[in-house]
Amino acid sequence: DPLRICHVSSEIAPFAKTGGLADVAAGLGRYLGEAGHDIRLFLPLYKRIREGDFELTPSTEQQDMALTLGGTKYRFSIQTTPLPGSESTWIYLVDCPELFDRDDIYTEDDDAVRFAFLCRAVLESCQRMQWGPDVFHLNDWHTGLLPLYLKTRYAWDELFSDSQTLLAIHNIGYQGVFPSKILPDLDLMAQRRHLSQKDLGDSVINYLRTGLTHADAISTVSRTYAFEIQTAEYGMGLEDLLRERRADLTGIVNGVDYGDWNPETDPHIAHPFGPGDLEGKAKDKVALLEEMGLEHDDDAPVIGIVSRMTSQKGFELLKEILPLVLQRQDLRLVVLLS
Repeated sequence: DPLRICHVSSEIAPFAKTGGLADVAAGLGRYLGEAGHDIRLFLPLYKRIREGDFELTPSTEQQDMALTLGGTKYRFSIQTTPLPGSESTWIYLVDCPELFDRDDIYTEDDDAVRFAFLCRAVLESCQRMQWGPDVFHLNDWHTGLLPLYLKTRYAWDELFSDSQTLLAIHNIGYQGVFPSKILPDLDLMAQRRHLSQKDLGDSVINYLRTGLTHADAISTVSRTYAFEIQTAEYGMGLEDLLRERRADLTGIVNGVDYGDWNPETDPHIAHPFGPGDLEGKAKDKVALLEEMGLEHDDDAPVIGIVSRMTSQKGFELLKEILPLVLQRQDLRLVVLLS
């Protein structure tokens, strides 16, 4: 049966993107909408979106709403726009200039309050629409407080009585760790017993740990990663909790959205190609090397990487092995930093 799905993310392509999270949110949202589900994607209305080439429509029942967080009264509205490439999926943009009208998506200075506000604003918007999601699909630490808010501050509302929460881990290395002195700013002083007492003993609050503790289900980007993050080597301090919740943890491999990534129709490559005609692929190799100022050699392979240069991505391994590989094989390495 069709589900009501509230998808909350700090990034959704093409509106706001720093990494793969944005692509997954857009691709999954598009697919679920086309499959007949009532999916609504919530995203902050960042400055780059407001100034971008997007047609935004005010949601008539969700304008100039008040939300008090930590004693500070904020006003916000919801702007809507269709997800590009979809006729059935809509983006709901949380318009609070005081918090989100910034040059950058992430600012660090007050991100704790900004993304706590996002969680609360999503719940308030659902109430205003009288729309009770079957599933809140949450992504990474930015949405980690929503399951706790749902179970405590919004537990009274029967609109959410059947709602379940799914928290997806895209990168466990980013956990949203902030000083616990901000708890009053998040309206969480009364919920201290629901937080990690170890974290509070260390004078911090960990948004991702909080989300993993209170979400009904947890997913991550592959079955292998689901296993790895339960180990001390890759769990980044959350391995014990993830082992405790392993029955609720599922690894689902991130796939490729061929609506976006199709070399037969991609306008960003010099020469299209497909399974029936690979001639364009060889020409694209030549064009790429020319753009990079590298010498072309038919026998030399080109290795391409799109990534952040962090230890999580294994670049320290590349540093170790690359000199040895180059002694054995002439090749070209092209890295696109994201």
